[in-house]
Amino acid sequence: MKVLPGKNGLGLDPILKKLFKKSKQNEEPLEDPWLEKISNLPTCTEVSFDGNTILVECRLDECCYASISRHPDAMYWVMEPELTTEEQEIIRQLKNRMLRTVLASNNGNLEQEILELMEKLAIDVSISSKNRIIYYLLRDFTGYGPIDPLARDVNIEDISCNGVGLPIYVQHRYLGSIKTNLGFEEEGALDHFVAKLAMRCGKSVSVAKPILDAGMPDGNRVNITYGREVTQKGSAFTIRKFKPSAMSPVELVQHGTISPDMLAYLWTLIEYKSSIMVFGETGSGKTTLLNAFSLFIPPEKKIVSIEDTPEIRLPHENWTQLLTRTSFSGEQGEITMFDLLKASLRQRPDYMILGEIRGEEANTLFQAISTGHLALSTIHASSAADVIDRLTSPPMSIPLPLISNIGCLCHQITVHGKDGSLQRRTKSITEIVKNGDGIELKTVYKWDPQTGFEYYENSRLERARNVGLGWESNQLTCIARRTGEDKREIEEQLKQKAVMLGEMSKNNVYDVAEMISNYYCNQDNL
Repeated sequence: MKVLPGKNGLGLDPILKKLFKKSKQNEEPLEDPWLEKISNLPTCTEVSFDGNTILVECRLDECCYASISRHPDAMYWVMEPELTTEEQEIIRQLKNRMLRTVLASNNGNLEQEILELMEKLAIDVSISSKNRIIYYLLRDFTGYGPIDPLARDVNIEDISCNGVGLPIYVQHRYLGSIKTNLGFEEEGALDHFVAKLAMRCGKSVSVAKPILDAGMPDGNRVNITYGREVTQKGSAFTIRKFKPSAMSPVELVQHGTISPDMLAYLWTLIEYKSSIMVFGETGSGKTTLLNAFSLFIPPEKKIVSIEDTPEIRLPHENWTQLLTRTSFSGEQGEITMFDLLKASLRQRPDYMILGEIRGEEANTLFQAISTGHLALSTIHASSAADVIDRLTSPPMSIPLPLISNIGCLCHQITVHGKDGSLQRRTKSITEIVKNGDGIELKTVYKWDPQTGFEYYENSRLERARNVGLGWESNQLTCIARRTGEDKREIEEQLKQKAVMLGEMSKNNVYDVAEMISNYYCNQDNL
């Protein structure tokens, strides 16, 4: 395109030159109708998704909103301001300028840089037009581009694109899997988009290496398959979103995911250094629960976490966060969970957190547990018996006697509520009890769809109210034997913890870290 000389030595194409001659007298009123409409909508955290809701509209940003229909066919509509031909051309020109000047300056305030560049180019447009231009520039340069509105919805957990010409799907926290009105119609645009996603992770994808699993700078996790090398429909990607801050145990209680009694039991096991493993299917909330009860770790204790992608979030200062690394070429430079686990044992950790165990690192982990280290981890399985089968089978091949060193197994599931909403529940907490040369699985807590959370031995609940818990927990017995404390005192502490968590839930007190610190400092005065 031929460029004409312009103000301050910058070039202006004919379309822009025509636009710049507009008079401000023709400018729209200061109020932007589009922004005014969006400002009256509730945010995505304020809307309700009960059974009677057919259409929900919520604000995602100052310039975009979502319109979500549930019946008869669920659909997630992203509503963004429409651009005129002239505005599209201005954005194209500004993007070219920004790549050469604004982004190179690394000022940190991109919106201000855009405004200064527009002033320098003498771009004289209406307030509404300026808002639209800035929105799209910020969306494409600092956000996720065309799918940025989806990334802004805190109720969306996963964003999936299965190929060219196909609609993008999202996994909604309350509505499950929903189709959206977004998609990539051109193969080149989709390839370019996934390449940019990889660059934001500090990595690359190509025909030679078409598969990538990495963490984004904002904490989200992305899986990419590039081109048609391994996918028939073109490039595909899935973005798993994670909240900036971990969900606290109090929030889990409020959402009905777990009961205060269950959390108090897990808190007691962590306090007395008994290992816990969370299992369930994909998307059942395993890491969320793991992160939540990890907050019960005493603040002064040494923690080492090992993950493929950074999902664990803790407020503890005495915490070392280790991440695996893929190889540069072949197997050279690869750092596995097994390598990190061996290295972590030399750091004398009080608590070890493994994002997920799946391979040879399991042997080293169980050897460490048998020597007195506490481990908190997750594993994919559909039942407690399946967990044992996976642990004792290749590639883990853990000897059965070592498995009894795990204190308990927490089973996470996903269910649909009566209103059709998606809900997560801790279905059961099961202790692993050594029985001769074998093991026995003993459920101590369970969740029932009809009756809710309860002790497993329901007939003994009356005794539970009067004296202790009313059921024989092997773990509490082992803790009492190991520490020399009276089991009744440990049970009484457990009940106090349950009351504390219940009161925090009722009063919307979410700062669990401060509560934990106060608890360990003033335990005798409770």
